Amino acid sequence: MSVTQIEAPVAVRNILFATDFTEASSKALKYTEAIARHFQASVTSTHVLRASVADWPKFGTDPEYKKLYAKTKEMLDNVGRQLDQAGFKADEVLFEGDPVDCIVKAIQHRRVDLLVLGTHGSRDLERLVLGSTAEEILRKAACPVLTVGPNVPDPCQGTVLFRRVLLATDFTPESAAAVPYAFAFAAEPSSHVTICHVLPEGHTRTMDATQLQEKFIEAARKLVSEEMWRKSAAESVVEYGDAADEILKLATKQEVDLIVLGAHSGGIIATHLAAGVAFRVIAGAACPVLTIHR
Repeated sequence: MSVTQIEAPVAVRNILFATDFTEASSKALKYTEAIARHFQASVTSTHVLRASVADWPKFGTDPEYKKLYAKTKEMLDNVGRQLDQAGFKADEVLFEGDPVDCIVKAIQHRRVDLLVLGTHGSRDLERLVLGSTAEEILRKAACPVLTVGPNVPDPCQGTVLFRRVLLATDFTPESAAAVPYAFAFAAEPSSHVTICHVLPEGHTRTMDATQLQEKFIEAARKLVSEEMWRKSAAESVVEYGDAADEILKLATKQEVDLIVLGAHSGGIIATHLAAGVAFRVIAGAACPVLTIHR
């Protein structure tokens, strides 16, 4: 499984792969390997044994907990060995405590450039992802998050390449920060990047909306080289309707390999996450979803 190397406008040096040892995580690991190969990045595999303050006294003393810890560490070590055998610089870290806090701290302390995780289905997205809430992971992670949802095919059925990338954005200059990631993850010189914004149903396109789009494209083009912009045949489109539905429709129509959700504070992630837009896109997408917010 290989990814063609091209000049990337952003660097992904350290990847944190969060696993719960399920089939969903196994699928996410294959994407992790492909991305690590593409960026020549190191990989840290992690799992969090969920525990509250009340559980702390039994750490290291309770026989059943010691068995659980040993079994979990063995599984995590196996993930590390798989990565080592594949030629990656890899390590593992097993945390005990609150999953969100542990993952957020790991991102900060290890200078993580990308968090990768797998999800099992829509219920997991509404409740827990790897023992932590998806909303908190997406909101608090100080790095982009690549989520491999339940409808994403197993990459063992084909080579992992992000040839067609869809960037869903709010067209503000601040959200242009997501643009370099869309181009960096486009794996082929012949890749195609579509920048999409969804307006509410019945919204009439105004001069202000047109100017906003023009300013966004101007800001976006400053973030990648002219050569990369030209090679990726970048284009921008505006759709009308429900945000999640239209993003998924366009992704299906264009048969995209990756959806990038980009927003600044107050944009897609901040204002619509509670309403389920990001969750619905992740749950319904037939490709991984890269979430970036500033």
